[in-house]
Amino acid sequence: MRSDLAPRQRLDRLGGVFQDADRLGLLAGAALCWTSGFVKDLAVHPESRSQGIGEALMRHVFLIFRERGATHVDLKSNSVKNTAALRLYERLGMIPVDWEG
Repeated sequence: MRSDLAPRQRLDRLGGVFQDADRLGLLAGAALCWTSGFVKDLAVHPESRSQGIGEALMRHVFLIFRERGATHVDLKSNSVKNTAALRLYERLGMIPVDWEG
């Protein structure tokens, strides 16, 4: 999947973990990213799903990468096993990219 971003400056920092904690301070979701505009992992705790946490994390990731100069954001997803994630990525404007061809 890929989302295009407006160009700015070159990436020069390490990736990060963006997280959202629930009212009890427990981790509800996290996004682990590389510096190259790649989302390695996006996870939302099962009890915290369908509350907009994944979308909020991805929008934050897009903002951070845009500020760092990324022109696009990539990630890999198993669309056969994770249709909910695929719907989220498409709702955010991401498009499928053939990584093998």
